[in-house]
Amino acid sequence: MKIDVATARALFSRLPAALRLASLSPDYVESDASRSPALQPAYWRYEEAESFWYHGFHLTPLPGVEGFDIQSPYGYGGPLANSSDPHFLARAWQAYEETARAAGVAAEFIRFHPLADNTRFYGGRIEANRETVWVNLQADDLLAEYQPRVRSAIRKADLAGVEFAWFGSEFITPRFAEFYRCGMAAIGASPFYSFGDAYFEALAAWPAVRLGVCSLNGVWLAAGLFLHHGDCVEYHLAASSGAGRQYNASNLLLHRVASSAKAEGYGRLYLGGGTDGSRNNSLYFFKSGYSKCRATFSVGTFCHDGVRYEELKRRWPDLHRANAARLLFYR
Repeated sequence: MKIDVATARALFSRLPAALRLASLSPDYVESDASRSPALQPAYWRYEEAESFWYHGFHLTPLPGVEGFDIQSPYGYGGPLANSSDPHFLARAWQAYEETARAAGVAAEFIRFHPLADNTRFYGGRIEANRETVWVNLQADDLLAEYQPRVRSAIRKADLAGVEFAWFGSEFITPRFAEFYRCGMAAIGASPFYSFGDAYFEALAAWPAVRLGVCSLNGVWLAAGLFLHHGDCVEYHLAASSGAGRQYNASNLLLHRVASSAKAEGYGRLYLGGGTDGSRNNSLYFFKSGYSKCRATFSVGTFCHDGVRYEELKRRWPDLHRANAARLLFYR
């Protein structure tokens, strides 16, 4: 059931086009693992004739207890398959469970991609979490799809002379990384988002990643990394400066990226959701102005080894009491 990354790439290429999203690819699993040396990329499959079930994820050592847990990469993950036959999927899940227990896996936490709808390939517990936004790039007039507040913000940025351009990958680590970290610090984001240079170097080496920048007189106002694969472009990381917020540069950034993707023949621009499930969340409000298209983000959990999991609870009783609603309470 365990396979190497080259075999995983070959399987991924055989999936239906709608499932070949950049953030579900083995290349993304590899790139995202550079966030921490504890993250071990792993790829497991189950096959019968022409049908296959595939799962790429991170194995992470358990704290103070022998064994591992499974987590999807930052953003999205979850199993994928080229068959929806329920009997095949049930056998695939049973084989997956057996492999996980044999590998010492206690439990797992999975974030499913809203556009892939890949919860149907999962055998664990599934819970809807929040709504996300995507833009239909096949619309005749993108501006007409936006809410008036977004069109107004784009006009303001245009009138101020803000310009958009795609920058080469050589700018990602030396320039975008620090711009992004400064942007996250300015809004009081969690230290989790202070990704190190190794993370940005891994992304820069991946051809699917492009850097879009809005600037004024050569000064960066807003910038973002966007993943391009198949028929979809995905918003990954973005930040703006104080001046960028004044000029609505982030609004122009998303519009120019959408226009560029449409011109290149992509069908969808995935923007994601807010920082929580509230419809009043400021990030969700920002993204929702670009489209009425929505997709549900769900999470999955499963306990593979009850004995090992009970050992974790005994080892970390205070953490378990404080985070009892979370399966991976120790993370």
